[in-house]
Amino acid sequence: MHCPTHECHHTIPQGGGLSWLFPFKDGAPPVGWEDAGAYLILPALLVLSQWASQKIISPPVNKDDPAQQQTQAILAFLPVLIGACLWVGGVEVKCLGHEHHTCFSHIFL
Repeated sequence: MHCPTHECHHTIPQGGGLSWLFPFKDGAPPVGWEDAGAYLILPALLVLSQWASQKIISPPVNKDDPAQQQTQAILAFLPVLIGACLWVGGVEVKCLGHEHHTCFSHIFL
């Protein structure tokens, strides 16, 4: 089985899933930190982008309303959840583009 990146020279165990990332061998993923980092940068960028656009687009929160505070707490967790669920690079690129388009169009309008 080949690595998730195109220039990877490692072989990873059969089994699919996260076998290219776990279990660590000698303190590093089976594919090495460089290739793992190159593949994991998109989920990190997606989480940061969603968090930033949420902060920019969200209206001010009324500190006296517990329902609004609870809603904001749930919404703050959503970027992490979405970033953890999307491991397919093409989908993440689309989501990043959509996040930037939505945020910039909201600011512009």
